[in-house]
Amino acid sequence: MTTHRRRAGLIGLLMGLIVVLGLVPVPPARAQVTSDEVAVTLTTISPTVLGASGNLVIAGTLTNRSSEALQGVEVRLWRDATPIVTLAGLESAIGNSEPSGAVLQSASAHQLIRDGEPLQPGGTAEFSVAAAFGPQVSEQTWLSQPDAAYLVGVEVYGWSSGDGYRLLGRAISPIAYPGTATVNTATIVVLNARPSLLSLAAGADQLPIFADDSLVAELSGRLDTLLRLGAQEGVLSVIDPLLYDEVRALAGGYRVQQADGSVVDGSAAGAATASAWLARVDQLARTGRLARTITGSVDLLAVAEVGRPDIAQRAQDSPADEHPLAGLPLVVVPADGQVDAASVAMMADLKPWLALAANLDGDAMVQTQDGVRLLRVAGIAAPAADTVVQQRGLLLSAQLVAAQENLVLVSVVDSVAQATIESETEPWRTRQSIPALLGAHPQPGPLQLGDVTQLPASDELLQATDDAFALIDAWDELLAADAEATKSSRAVVTTAWSTRFGRDTRAQTDWLTCLTAPAAQLLASGVLELRVSEWVTTSADNQLPVTVVNHGNRAVQVRVHFDSENPLRIAVDDSELFTVRPGDSTTVRVQPHTYGNGRVEVQAQLVTPSGHPIGSPTSFIVTGTEAGRVSWLIIVASGLVLLAATAMRIRQVRREHRDG
Repeated sequence: MTTHRRRAGLIGLLMGLIVVLGLVPVPPARAQVTSDEVAVTLTTISPTVLGASGNLVIAGTLTNRSSEALQGVEVRLWRDATPIVTLAGLESAIGNSEPSGAVLQSASAHQLIRDGEPLQPGGTAEFSVAAAFGPQVSEQTWLSQPDAAYLVGVEVYGWSSGDGYRLLGRAISPIAYPGTATVNTATIVVLNARPSLLSLAAGADQLPIFADDSLVAELSGRLDTLLRLGAQEGVLSVIDPLLYDEVRALAGGYRVQQADGSVVDGSAAGAATASAWLARVDQLARTGRLARTITGSVDLLAVAEVGRPDIAQRAQDSPADEHPLAGLPLVVVPADGQVDAASVAMMADLKPWLALAANLDGDAMVQTQDGVRLLRVAGIAAPAADTVVQQRGLLLSAQLVAAQENLVLVSVVDSVAQATIESETEPWRTRQSIPALLGAHPQPGPLQLGDVTQLPASDELLQATDDAFALIDAWDELLAADAEATKSSRAVVTTAWSTRFGRDTRAQTDWLTCLTAPAAQLLASGVLELRVSEWVTTSADNQLPVTVVNHGNRAVQVRVHFDSENPLRIAVDDSELFTVRPGDSTTVRVQPHTYGNGRVEVQAQLVTPSGHPIGSPTSFIVTGTEAGRVSWLIIVASGLVLLAATAMRIRQVRREHRDG
């Protein structure tokens, strides 16, 4: 088992710890997985780490997930006495569906649920079992070795119809026994969130519009907890500039879009929460313990998989130099800590101060390639399905056994549960700052990558992204006169590739649709109206008036393109580029060219400066005539006749004078 897989798999494997096992007449030492009749949720493991002696208490909740009543349900305390001293051993232990431990027989170590009353389908029950441990306890065997971790938990037994007395469920968790060990740890807090600011949408009052109120809830919940952890000495916080911008937009007053497309005013309390949170971030920045990640937390691995470095580059073009976070060091935080050679090469173009990776192979804590310095970290984001006590047991155990391998476990924290655990103090744990950790490894090893276990990027998302890019580029052209509008659109499409979406293609494409709706509406029809007279009679020397009405709230730059069904008879020049102010109209004149008499259908199409069509074309008829040319010929001919007659009369008068 390679080192990177040992580390990257620890968090993910705990998701599968709640299992239900096979039929035996008495509590067995080893059981087979057969069903999922009883779900076991652990709520308490006390103490959080083992000492030389004491009393171990495990409490939780049972849920009957079967369709029948379960009889005589009993919970027994279980443990595996094998000491775990390596990260590989820890991964193997928690991933084993057939652990080798056994239940304890002492009276306090088992509990009959509801005094033997049946546990009905969907019914729940609480439990609490305990056992003494220490050298004086004959049955206790898990403390044979300090500086190690052990597996503890419970097994659930009972009867169901026709199956007899058997094992119905199990839940386990690692628990650390530090002994006299002192363990160095390191913590990185990631401050990001799913994007929710509809940056292309704004009312006449220019208040920002959000897709929902989720960010306010995050600021008063998860992001508040994370920021409190980030304020602790030695913790490095990494913030997404997009999150900073969205919070700043909230703080100035905002609106929320409803399901029917209408908007309502956001709460004053939400704006106040955003303002207070932002002030704390600014204060943290002054401590030097704040870095930034790629704008929008773009999933570089996914971008590399589809061979689209332009997506990452668009994100990196933001923030602008004048942005409050522009001067912070750049830290790349990959999705689930997964990197590959292509994504590392893409990082090189971004020139980060540091990149995090959970799937590094080899023994070096710090590795480098193409100028990119990568730090070995534990798995990013523990599964939400695991309880806090299981996550705590896993983290503390992993930190302890990593130290036995002369490694520092770097925790990347982005959930409330993780932040709660990392905020707790343990006398045997000391926190090392990231700069100090990097300083302890001044000579990085060469890059050694293990397997990548991520889903492939969606072709549907890629197509939706390209469509959105086309919309946004056209939007930028139209609104070239509105610097603020075009500035906000710079990296807007890349937000759909945020790691916060967890590669949920439906959520990503839905976000793109919602995000680009103002651009799609502006480029479709209704906002910009093109007016051309239905019938026009023209000659070679007159011009055709065309009017554009702007029903929107932003100035646009457009021109009008014409297509004639018979350009050999009548052709119309495109208009020059012109600006139409919001709520106003502009009339321009274009030059038709007639090469003969007749009626020709012409289509007028409103387009962006580069020619992207806006709305549907408008058809009209141009009637061409040569009358103008004929009139000029008559005038010229008449003039010539008059001149000739005048000359003849003069000569005649002169002859008469001579003859007289």
